[in-house]
Amino acid sequence: MSHSTKSQLARLYSTKQHTRSKNHYDTLNITPHATHNEVKSAYYKLTLQYHPDKNKSEYAKRKFQDISEAYEVLSNHDQRKIYDRDTMVYRQPVSTKEPVSDYKHKVYSGSSKIYNFDAWTHAHYGKQMHAARLRRQAYENAKIMEEMNIRSRKTPPYTEFAVLLLTLACLVAITFREKFDVPASQRRKTESKDK
Repeated sequence: MSHSTKSQLARLYSTKQHTRSKNHYDTLNITPHATHNEVKSAYYKLTLQYHPDKNKSEYAKRKFQDISEAYEVLSNHDQRKIYDRDTMVYRQPVSTKEPVSDYKHKVYSGSSKIYNFDAWTHAHYGKQMHAARLRRQAYENAKIMEEMNIRSRKTPPYTEFAVLLLTLACLVAITFREKFDVPASQRRKTESKDK
C-alpha cells in the first residue's frame, strides 16, 4: 500500500468519525435489511481485507475491531433487534411544525417498497422450519407404523371363537375318554365288576 493511500485511509477514518455514533451497517457495507447470510459474508470479506496479520497499518487494526464489534451485534438476532430499535429512535426527526390533528389523517408514512415477508421468514428461519417439518413427519410416520403393528397383533374374532370351541372339545374328550392304556380284556373285567 502506498503512502498516499494510507494517508487517505487515515483521513477517512479520523478521530472525528470515532466521535459520531457508529453505524454497524455502514461498517460492514450492508443495508439494514440484510439477511443473516449477507451479514456473515460481508464480515468474512472485510476480515480478510483488514485482518492485522494481512494488513499491518493502525487503521486496519481499528477497522478490524469495528468490523468485529459490528458482526457481534448484527449476527445475534436479539442484539440486532435492540440495536435496530435504538438506531431508529435516534434517526427519526422530531418535528413540532406539524400539528397533531393533521398527523391522524396520515395512513402510511414509510417507503412504498413492498416487503416480502415470506422470503424474509424463509431466509431467517428456513433451516428451523425444515427441521421441524422433518421431525413432525417422522413422528407421524412412527405413529402410523405403531397403528399398523397394533392392527397386525390383534386376532380376528373368529379365531378366538375357534380356540374356545377347540378347548371345549378337549374338555369333553377328556371327561368321556376311555382308558386306552389298559388292555381290553382287563377293561371288560372292571366294567363287569362295576355292574
